Amino acid sequence: MLADTLNLRQVVEQIHSRVRGESQGNTESLPDGATAARRFGSLRGSYDCLYQIRNSVGQMPPCPDTMRGRLGSYLVRVVQRALFWYTPQIVAVQEAITEVLGELIWALEEQSGAVGREGPRLEKPRHVPGGEVERVPAHSGVPPLTSHQFQFSLLKRFRGSEEDVKSKLKVYVAAIRTLSPPPPQGMWLDVGCGRGEWLALAREAGQEAMGIDSNPLLIAHCASLRLPAERGDALAYLAALPQESLALISAFHVLEHLPFHDSLACIEAAVRALKPGGLLILEMPNPANLTIGAHSFWNDPTHERPVPAQLAELVLEFCGLHLERRFDLNPSPTEEQLPFQEIYFVDRINQHLCGPRDYGILARK
Repeated sequence: MLADTLNLRQVVEQIHSRVRGESQGNTESLPDGATAARRFGSLRGSYDCLYQIRNSVGQMPPCPDTMRGRLGSYLVRVVQRALFWYTPQIVAVQEAITEVLGELIWALEEQSGAVGREGPRLEKPRHVPGGEVERVPAHSGVPPLTSHQFQFSLLKRFRGSEEDVKSKLKVYVAAIRTLSPPPPQGMWLDVGCGRGEWLALAREAGQEAMGIDSNPLLIAHCASLRLPAERGDALAYLAALPQESLALISAFHVLEHLPFHDSLACIEAAVRALKPGGLLILEMPNPANLTIGAHSFWNDPTHERPVPAQLAELVLEFCGLHLERRFDLNPSPTEEQLPFQEIYFVDRINQHLCGPRDYGILARK
């Protein structure tokens, strides 16, 4: 009687139908944007349906004033009292799932909107006749010093303290020590060295290292710590290096600031400058974490676009490097993750919303 009153089977079939798009008709002839919008509408409708029935758990169904209805109502109350210790847990799980689905749908819609807004700019030709790369002139109304100061403030606000960053980067030092065969002897270069956290770790390990960065305030900061660093453009500096002259090149949170063709050129130049057996280390924000790809990544206005780990791995292999290690880094604290992680669905949501916020790749020439 309870199942008949709530029509749960019909509700489930309606949700399945909306997700598959069956209730919306055939979408094969629609353009991509319209198809995506319709699918978002179906997903949103399914969520609204789930939201409406979530409070039905533990509630008495309507009871007709008949002998059968009164008897059925009595039996339902008996079962309900027998399960009084279990029903609140079901309600809590339903509330958590509903809340997470709402956040997930919001994140997907935000990311889709961001892609739509960036589409015209991404489709703009990147080269002018003659093969020269088109460069966007700097905004003349912003003094360079102010821009550099703002970048320094971004680093302090969103990257973390120097000690915190150093602690996170130690995973690469430990990994390098376990490599077989070990990397060749020689100079290390840190591209986009920032405040010099990796240079400090290299010095502590007894390794000779050099850093470059385009921000003079960061170079001055490194100099105050007696860390060797100089100002320079990443691509120009790498292209000018002698062939097979370095043992290791690192770039922590650098490539997401560059257009793709510049990132590819930097990696090709780095491969040329590495000795045989030399190492390349890359670290970037992880867009597989939806809160990073749809929100936190855009806290830095100098970011160009997120780089998925699979794309980065493909580029490194295309440039002739062998992937040694992949690092999934900096997941959200356990207390920020959803409970009931033993449930597969909850675990998957935790991976997409609270999983690794960064990833790193260690590759060998």
